[in-house]
Amino acid sequence: MNRVRRDVFTATAVLAGFSFALWFLRGQGLRFNVSESEPIGIYWMQSYKGEALSRSALIEFCPPVKQKDFPFTSAGNCDGGTTPFLKHVIGVPGDRVRVGKEGVFINEHLISDSQAMSRAQSSQTTLSRWDGDRVLGNDEYWVYGAGDSKDSFDSRYFGPVKAGQIISIELIKRNP
Repeated sequence: MNRVRRDVFTATAVLAGFSFALWFLRGQGLRFNVSESEPIGIYWMQSYKGEALSRSALIEFCPPVKQKDFPFTSAGNCDGGTTPFLKHVIGVPGDRVRVGKEGVFINEHLISDSQAMSRAQSSQTTLSRWDGDRVLGNDEYWVYGAGDSKDSFDSRYFGPVKAGQIISIELIKRNP
């Protein structure tokens, strides 16, 4: 029995150490992405302090949705009960965004593979498309999944992301 206890203690200590390391690294900006809407991998993020963002910036934000309405999202600590999302910015303040059945137009340029789906592929949840034609305000960004863009749950469905919803931005820039 003594060896079993020692093995259990060792396994528990290793697991606790690993958990602490992950918690510490998350506090330093490490993010693991397992969603296919952005390339799967590890990202280093830094706190967002309200600075203007450029197109192609990768942001982490709390989406303006409720997790219970979209069960394919992971439960987390955002106001709507989801985990924060990682998405690329494709529309910045002053850009004209138009969304229709053809897809998303930013400043009259059609974004490829941007037609909204009526159902989520993973759960068959009904999705409502954000319909509109307007200029993004000073604190608004249009986000889009750069990984599997056809199946990404992004601004096509919930509209612009406000600067106040943004948590962090990518520290080390990658090519989307």
